[in-house]
Amino acid sequence: MSAARRGMTLLEVTIGLLVIGLLAAIATPRFTQTLTANQLSAAASRIASTIEYVRHVALNDGRTTTIVFDASTDKVTSTDVDAVTQAGSSISIDLKSEYDDSIELTASFDGQDTLSFDLEGAPIVGSTAMQSGTITLTSDSQSRTLYVLPGLGGVSFTAPSGGSPSP
Repeated sequence: MSAARRGMTLLEVTIGLLVIGLLAAIATPRFTQTLTANQLSAAASRIASTIEYVRHVALNDGRTTTIVFDASTDKVTSTDVDAVTQAGSSISIDLKSEYDDSIELTASFDGQDTLSFDLEGAPIVGSTAMQSGTITLTSDSQSRTLYVLPGLGGVSFTAPSGGSPSP
């Protein structure tokens, strides 16, 4: 009768560690892509809800409100509208510090980076009705694009009918 075997051999432990390492090496890039996609989606949703909020303030208060998209700092601000969570404090979204360092912001509203809403909630650029408005967030090889709808001022994650607006 042979003695009962206790424990594992060094070869078995090594093979087990190699299998775990191989699985981790395969899963890590996929996890990173998923995390980036989630960060982009969260940032895009927050920007969309902020635009809607600034628009509703214009409608409710009967005044023009403005939101600025700064591509050089990747920040979204509105100095004439209080933040939802902190009365008396202006809206400020710093995409790099709040979401991900790799997020890049681009925005164009008829060639400008500032969007306003008149007292009826219609999007305007300067003093004229906005014709085309896009906001794009990119990180690595992924992106999310928001479209501000002319006339209505709503925000869409997909291109309006008739194709995507020209930036």
